[in-house]
Amino acid sequence: MNVSKFMSDLGIHNRGTDVHYHIYEFATRYADSPQDAMNGLFQLARNHSIDLMAYDGMRLRPYDQWKDAAAFFFNHDDGAHFRVILPAGVFHR
Repeated sequence: MNVSKFMSDLGIHNRGTDVHYHIYEFATRYADSPQDAMNGLFQLARNHSIDLMAYDGMRLRPYDQWKDAAAFFFNHDDGAHFRVILPAGVFHR
């Protein structure tokens, strides 16, 4: 995954703003494959570089509260969107 390009693009948004993606759209922009994108996003979230969430029909839930990657990235409750949020303490340009 091209982390530098992704974080640079994400950095144009205000901290705390959620940016919506579909995994295939995201992978086309920033990764070699959807699997590469998923792995990269999970790594960034584990490192606290981003907050990674999806809507379950009732509320936004962090990536690590979903059954598995497929449930997170391909949920039907939010049109298979996931959200990336740049936390307030993170700066990248």
